[in-house]
Amino acid sequence: IVGSHGLLSSSFVSLNSVNGQIVNDPGTAAVLRASVGVLNASAGIGSRVDPLRTDADQMELRIRQTGSIYIDETDELQVTATAPDGSISITSGAALTVGRTEVFNHREENVSELVAQSGDVTIDGLVYKTVGNSEQLDVRIVAENGAIFAGPALHGSAVRAFNVELTSADGIGAAHRPIQTAVED
Repeated sequence: IVGSHGLLSSSFVSLNSVNGQIVNDPGTAAVLRASVGVLNASAGIGSRVDPLRTDADQMELRIRQTGSIYIDETDELQVTATAPDGSISITSGAALTVGRTEVFNHREENVSELVAQSGDVTIDGLVYKTVGNSEQLDVRIVAENGAIFAGPALHGSAVRAFNVELTSADGIGAAHRPIQTAVED
């Protein structure tokens, strides 16, 4: 992703990779900046060693075939993501609000994770699940300097996986809205 000075910037950015990945331009500090970003790829977004660097308010991320999603967001982010045959790893520099997020078949890595480095993680429709004979799926949700909450749009389980790890500096759930998990171990 490269624009002027290694930056792609707009109020709305839509990127579609029909037969490949959406990745950072090697050797640059490129950042995708947008109020709303919609990214669709057939084979992955970012990589484990070089996550896609973003500065967005809202993102919708979709993998159409096999591949994982790796995002490194500079600040607060609202996100939904789908990876039919991969993992999802999103780190935000501030609060993270997660909408419906799915992994159907999980074959690459053992852990999908969502991390807010500063601020809360709000789960507003997060559902991870596996289908068929795929390997176990572990989900890790971390609020390094905040809490983990169930959002107002969440109905039912917040996380469905084989193993679930919730880590927070300031608490998990609230008395009126506990975090529900469905662990399939």
